[in-house]
Amino acid sequence: MKRNILCVAAALIMTGGVYAQGQFLDDASLNVFKFSQLGLNGTASYVGRAGAIGALGADFMAASYNPAGLGMFYKSELSLTMAIDNSLTESRFLGVNSDDSRTTFNIGSFEALLAVPTENPGADDFRAIQFGIGMNRLRSFNNRTYVESGVTPYSLLDNWSEMANKDGYLDEFSTQMAYNLYLLDTLPGGAFYNNFLSSTENVYQTRRTTTSGGINEMVFSMSANRDDKLYMGLTIGVPFLSYYRSSTYRETVENRGDYFDYTENYDVDAIGFNLKLGVIYRPVEMLRFGFAIHTPTWYDVKGVYSTRMSNGRTTDHSRESDDVFAFRTPMKLIGSIGATFGNQSSSVAGSLDLDYEFTNYQGMRITALDEEKYISDVNYEMWRKSVNRVLEDNYQSGHTLRFGGSLNVRHFVLRAGVAYFSNPYREYEEYEHKNVESVLATAGFGYRTSNYFVDFAYAHSVYQDWDIPLANPSYELIRSNYYNNLFITTIGFKF
Repeated sequence: MKRNILCVAAALIMTGGVYAQGQFLDDASLNVFKFSQLGLNGTASYVGRAGAIGALGADFMAASYNPAGLGMFYKSELSLTMAIDNSLTESRFLGVNSDDSRTTFNIGSFEALLAVPTENPGADDFRAIQFGIGMNRLRSFNNRTYVESGVTPYSLLDNWSEMANKDGYLDEFSTQMAYNLYLLDTLPGGAFYNNFLSSTENVYQTRRTTTSGGINEMVFSMSANRDDKLYMGLTIGVPFLSYYRSSTYRETVENRGDYFDYTENYDVDAIGFNLKLGVIYRPVEMLRFGFAIHTPTWYDVKGVYSTRMSNGRTTDHSRESDDVFAFRTPMKLIGSIGATFGNQSSSVAGSLDLDYEFTNYQGMRITALDEEKYISDVNYEMWRKSVNRVLEDNYQSGHTLRFGGSLNVRHFVLRAGVAYFSNPYREYEEYEHKNVESVLATAGFGYRTSNYFVDFAYAHSVYQDWDIPLANPSYELIRSNYYNNLFITTIGFKF
């Protein structure tokens, strides 16, 4: 059972799926996971430390991480973060190496934080209260991949003819278009066959995929500082998710050069809601302990799916399929320990922080469907339960370690950090381990005064993954290495 589920899931990664009604829902388990995983984005000081600020705070990204960290602010602040995101993917399939890259610009965050010191605080009194509002970028989907095969006898049209013969009908998002373009035809008995390729011919396969969008979270935060020992914070998060994916698969006949293209497009928009609670305790001047809990994010999703096919002379389009559903992401727990030396008046000061983050990926769930739209087609309540079972069976708990530090020399700040993200997939006996654990390294520097600051950061991450190709019955895998380079600049003012 698990083998079959993984086969279907992995094939959908490569193809985007070839089934029509409720296409986005057919791919739901993969998309729920995709939209639940967050990367490293945000302010330059946060990125420069690899996100290790759980016990230290004093950065607006704390609003989306451990909101108690906003309690470290004694002055109000305005800031804007800009980012350049470069991704490179190297793939290997049927003995052929290929690669592609994409570079984009985005706003990493913007914030307005109001710090209100209390008047004449005594022992055990609140020293300051902070109110923050802003937008933090939590995830980027910007990427481009290119996969090319060697000569192969496997054709997508063979798969589609088998599907049409088995189902007894043509799917308007795939086989119907191939039939309209005479890439598929029927024998006298009515059986469908590949009319594009003879049994003795071979093809080259290519696939180019571009993804864009991200998750930007609007935050409304409040924090407090009690006697410079206990810091507490609360954030109401409203994330906005946008995801666009366009994938074009091409088959070219080896000797005569005829080809066809099959393009799939996803366009997804979602809005969510979550809460984040955090505390930081400083028993002595140098030592701090932090803890934060993130509730699941509840998303309402609208997905639009469409396809297009061309034989080089004629193009056929499918109609769009709209899918509406809701899902929730995992709950997260973050524990932190930090140490500091020196203070703002010291000529040399610094800090270190170690964070551990637990993510319960088995807690991902599809929570609601547009039953009125789909109830006439299938029992979608049964479908919802089956997808949730796939989510529970295919994923395991995620563990993230972040370690980072800073060194302040008068107005100049140096930062560095590393982060490790464990593999969220379970292991399967009949397929090799799908291991997408990743490592990230960062560095940064800044210049800070009592009235303004400018920070820069660089982050490099790498991980490996595999896909099952569109047309390859032997299940030869596409193996890919993913590299990401992130360049961040933050400009801010204090008052």
